[in-house]
Amino acid sequence: MKALVSGVTPDPDLYHYDRYVHGAVSVLRYLLPHLEVEHIRRLYRSLLSTVLILGLGLCLVGVARGSRMPAFAALAVVFLALLRFFGLEFFSQSLGHGPADILVGFYAVAIAVMLFLPIGPFAAVGTAALFGALTVVFELFTGGVPMGLAMVLGLSSLPARRDMLPQGARLAAWAATAFVSAAITVYLLRLLAVVSISDAAVAMDVVERLRHYSAAADTGLDLVAISRQVAASVGVLVGGMALVGWAAIAGGVVAGAYGANWIRRHVSDSVTRQQAGLLMSSMAPIPIWFALFPNQVGSHAWFMDRILVWPVAAGFALFVLAMAERGRSSHE
Repeated sequence: MKALVSGVTPDPDLYHYDRYVHGAVSVLRYLLPHLEVEHIRRLYRSLLSTVLILGLGLCLVGVARGSRMPAFAALAVVFLALLRFFGLEFFSQSLGHGPADILVGFYAVAIAVMLFLPIGPFAAVGTAALFGALTVVFELFTGGVPMGLAMVLGLSSLPARRDMLPQGARLAAWAATAFVSAAITVYLLRLLAVVSISDAAVAMDVVERLRHYSAAADTGLDLVAISRQVAASVGVLVGGMALVGWAAIAGGVVAGAYGANWIRRHVSDSVTRQQAGLLMSSMAPIPIWFALFPNQVGSHAWFMDRILVWPVAAGFALFVLAMAERGRSSHE
């Protein structure tokens, strides 16, 4: 580092850890001349908090209006979970995921806004595509991709008009495909740009880095050590209180399963049943990512664990959706 900041050519064999073309790094290059690191962390935390509070306010207005109350109530729980279990207290642990986390908040707000309209399929799919593209601009192995995909699967069908096609699972599949396709396209364009000013060896470096993070790494797979690292860092969700973090995750899964089962048994409306199924299945991308890249998750558990917020958000949102439907059916 001393050689780099002094303008001295460093040792060519020196390994640079953060050799990433990364939107978060570009933002930092513009901010650092004007703000200290502590102030940038505070800026990111304040912006994300403001976005999430705005979204919660919109959902509460929607609940008060009474129209589409179950969907607004479920989404309000998502915002509450993000406000409490997304590691805002520990936001300073990595500046790299700040912009991507703010995008998470904006996508949830977009769903809340669309619930007031409601929207057609192109708006849902287009928003998911934009979310995927910007996520890859601003994140690289910091959890934005699995978190974003989970949110698209669970939330994209909520604002859809009941008279439009496709509905439910089909719409969510379109939106998820748009998210992934946009993310892959932007990533490939970014890689091509790097190769054009460097050489093709960069692409092989990317492949090697993926292998290093996966279960196929030369270092092997120590599941016991990885599990300990993840378990020790779950407190990142909620101000260092690991017990509360694990209880919230377990409670979200159990509550979600109960809500999904209640809707399956008592609700005949196909739209609501599909929304419940999508919320439950949206939890899957998080453990799948952990399984695909266990070495990456283990070595970065001190901030990667924050994406375990989604089982909390989706599970309790599904429970509230079921209870709102029960309350509505009892009044009818």
